[in-house]
Amino acid sequence: MEVSFNELEQRILRFLKDEFLEKGSGPTDMHAPATMHRDVMEEFGLDLARYREVIARLEHYGIVQFNPAAIQASNGHLRINAMIVEIVRQLDEQAEQVTPEDEPPNRMDQVKRYFHGKWWFVVLVIGLIAITAIVTFISNLKTILQWFGVRP
Repeated sequence: MEVSFNELEQRILRFLKDEFLEKGSGPTDMHAPATMHRDVMEEFGLDLARYREVIARLEHYGIVQFNPAAIQASNGHLRINAMIVEIVRQLDEQAEQVTPEDEPPNRMDQVKRYFHGKWWFVVLVIGLIAITAIVTFISNLKTILQWFGVRP
């Protein structure tokens, strides 16, 4: 099952990955660093209801563990599963892969396809080439006549 995350969840996952790499999964004792609920809420400007919604979804997938009663406590913290590193790596790989829908349209190819299907465009190009050849011939007529020995 492929899990997809919205932009806010992806930003939170990247933040939690950095927190996991810096502080570890969770505090081992009272003085150990930990990722606090209030820090995450402040970092992303989330109100309590939105924060609970996002964290509950992450907990559903086993990415984090938390005690809902401790969210508003001063020492309320998250336990971050090590799988977050792999999840963020997969998100980064997906972001790097550019699909044809994501590429900007090639305007030159669109213009070529448009004009190659029009009969009047062919007539126009042939006409312009003919006019250019005639104008060039007329502008060089004096030189051409001198080649053939005719004096103007």
